[in-house]
Amino acid sequence: MCGIAAILLRPKHRSKSELDSIKRTMTANLIANEDRGKEATGIALIKKNGDFLVEKMPINATQFVTTDQYKTLISEIDSDTVALLGHTRKPTKGDVLCHHNNHPILTGSVIGIHNGHIDNDDELFALCGCTRNGQVDSEIIFQMLNKKGAQGFNKQNIQGLIEGLKALEGKFTFLASIKNTPEKLLVVKHLNPLSLFYEEKWQALFFSSRYIFLRKTFGEGVVSQEIKSDKILLFDANFLAKHKHKPQVSIDFISTHSTISKSETTSFSVFNN
Repeated sequence: MCGIAAILLRPKHRSKSELDSIKRTMTANLIANEDRGKEATGIALIKKNGDFLVEKMPINATQFVTTDQYKTLISEIDSDTVALLGHTRKPTKGDVLCHHNNHPILTGSVIGIHNGHIDNDDELFALCGCTRNGQVDSEIIFQMLNKKGAQGFNKQNIQGLIEGLKALEGKFTFLASIKNTPEKLLVVKHLNPLSLFYEEKWQALFFSSRYIFLRKTFGEGVVSQEIKSDKILLFDANFLAKHKHKPQVSIDFISTHSTISKSETTSFSVFNN
């Protein structure tokens, strides 16, 4: 069990007071997820030009947000920031003292955060021929995405990622961004919790493993507790004002190892830009 805390931001000019509010909310979201994982905490800041800034440490979120490293990174949030990916870790595999095992995980052009466990990561590493950086099972997800989605995430190549994702065994929910399309955020939910809320005044989409955090922060407007399970979603920061909490791409994802019948068909829908 780990915690996910993330924000997707529409690229636009933001006032200092608005940026400060976003920073405080991101910090509170991380702390709210501490109970889901206290052994390590991390955050990635993604700019609209594809630059990533990453900090992660083998300490809990309450300690992490007081460090100079966190404060320096969070001070970089500005009008060019399109996403923040935060994570609190309870390890299932891979020592937290090894930097590569903690999240966010940077693999080639892909950066991501994962809640859950992948049971067949060793087998999949052998099959894909990827070079492993750490020991954590989560790494295989982002290695596969880096190999299959190197051109960026879009409507056309999401379908091509499905077969690889179907091979994953275990429970998993993850978010990923790629340098070539930094405004796009890939969200895959299989069994583990994830809730979201669109804040209209900030034109920002908030994600959390803790629904109660979103409800306490944003009030009664948070009416949907969770993203439905077995979904592959692609959100685009450029179209948040138009689509709000709705993704540009939504795929019903049926894992090869799911308890759902394999004979069921996969449906695919695209929200027009």
